[in-house]
Amino acid sequence: MEEPQKNDLNVAGQEEDSPVNSTSPQISVNEFSCHCCYDTLVNPTTLNCGHSFCRHCLALWWMSSKKTECPECREKWEGFPKVNILLRDAIEKLFPDAIRMRIEDIQQNNDIVQSLAAFQKYGNDQSPLTASTARVNQQRGGGFFSGVLTALTGVAVAFNFDRGRIFQCTIHHRKQ
Repeated sequence: MEEPQKNDLNVAGQEEDSPVNSTSPQISVNEFSCHCCYDTLVNPTTLNCGHSFCRHCLALWWMSSKKTECPECREKWEGFPKVNILLRDAIEKLFPDAIRMRIEDIQQNNDIVQSLAAFQKYGNDQSPLTASTARVNQQRGGGFFSGVLTALTGVAVAFNFDRGRIFQCTIHHRKQ
C-alpha cells in the first residue's frame, strides 16, 4: 500500500530566518523580502515589470517621489497596482508570526497609515479604462497579466514539446 502524500511545505515551529522543512528545495523568509524595506513582504504589490514590494513601501515611495514607476528598475507602471493575492496568501501561510508582527508595526505608524490612505485615494481617483486606452494596452500586449499568460503559455509549450507532443490552445467564441 502506498503512503499518503505529505505536504511539501512544513512551517510548524519555523524560525523566521530558517528554511522551511521539506524534501523539496528549501524556502526561507529572505526569499519573500521587499526590495525597499528588506523585510518580509506585507500585502505584496506586483508591478507590470514583475517586481513586488510591500503595499506600504510602494505608497511611501509614491508619496515621496510622486512617480508612477518601479522603485527598483524605474519602469512606469500602468493602471493602479493591486495586491498580489496569491503571493500574499502564500507568505501569510508560510510566515504567519512575522507577518502578524509587521502588520502591528505598520498600523501603529501614522506616516505609513497616511501614505497608504493617500495612495489608495490616488488609485480611486484614477479614471476608468477607456476604450482607446484599452486598445493601446491590447496593442502593447495588455500589461502584466498578458505577460504572465505569455510566460505560462511558453512554459506549457516547452513542457509538452519536451514530451514529444504539440500543445495547441484554441479560443472558442460564441456565435451571435
